[in-house]
Amino acid sequence: MCPSMAKENITIGGMLYDGNGTFYRGYIKIKNHEIVEVNTGTSPYEDYTGVVLPKFINAHTHVGDAIVQEEPKGSLTELVAPPNGLKFKYFREKRMEEKIQAMKTFIKSMVPITALFVDFREEGVSGVQMLRSALEGASISAIILGRPAENEKPESILTISDGIAMSAVSDWDFNYLKGLSENAKALGKMFAMHGSERIREPIRRIIALKPSFIVHMCKATESDIQICAKHKIPIVVCPRSNAMFGNFPDVQMMLKNEVMLMLGTDNAMLNTPSLFREMEFLYKCRFKGYIQPEKILSMAIDTPWNFFMSKKRFFESGELENLFVLDVPGTSPAYQVVARGGEHLISYYSVPRS
Repeated sequence: MCPSMAKENITIGGMLYDGNGTFYRGYIKIKNHEIVEVNTGTSPYEDYTGVVLPKFINAHTHVGDAIVQEEPKGSLTELVAPPNGLKFKYFREKRMEEKIQAMKTFIKSMVPITALFVDFREEGVSGVQMLRSALEGASISAIILGRPAENEKPESILTISDGIAMSAVSDWDFNYLKGLSENAKALGKMFAMHGSERIREPIRRIIALKPSFIVHMCKATESDIQICAKHKIPIVVCPRSNAMFGNFPDVQMMLKNEVMLMLGTDNAMLNTPSLFREMEFLYKCRFKGYIQPEKILSMAIDTPWNFFMSKKRFFESGELENLFVLDVPGTSPAYQVVARGGEHLISYYSVPRS
């Protein structure tokens, strides 16, 4: 793998991502990390050739869980539920320096293919501060959604984070959640939560909290999904972690009802943060049948880039590079990326200019 710092001026050619899982033959010229030309066809000389993609957005992580080193055995509740789940035991027992270092290592592995990750960070103000420390010097962006610790006011979290993220609506007093949502929205920040992961939860109560997006929805009914689509509330699915506990989101049904769908890798103690692995798993497990690789690729690129960054077009002249090149055949590129892609096939990736 060759990061962009290796040369100031490069030309990249091959099958360029054009949105919605489609590609075209073209090339990109980059000077000092800035795209200076994008064109169709081929260039007389290309430093790197392959399938060229915008970096992915990982729409749901729990990076703090990287501190858990033992094999995670037990039910979902026994591993992740506050206050006595395995992860919370580690949060209490490990030193701050250890937790920051575990997050640093985990975040570093995302850099080649990830532009941004969206993290649900527990441990209150301290948890957000630790993640910010772990991000120092990292060539990646993050949206950090904190969770107030016991006796912490929402304002203390909201002043240092991008919003608030909570676990299931069934885990908390509804009025408490409503207050958190209102506080976040008043400051123009996000309020997000898990929903219908382990059991089906009343969708009307979830919608009443006006979440920016909902994670999981494995136990949601088609009516629940239709309500999310009507209210334009995106859903983030995390198939690998869900499958570990015998759950699986009905992605086919979600796509049929045209809800906005994104992909996340979820808990750092369960999964690597590789969206390659997440996409491949979703494509190959076929829980409810075949899903087009183009649709899966859009869940890692188009929908999250539009939702989180208000970006609908890629590889535009004048913008900083934020891409990578995958050394796979140009035939059926969406399939090659989703079903056969991996970090080991990256020939080039951009590093943001410092």
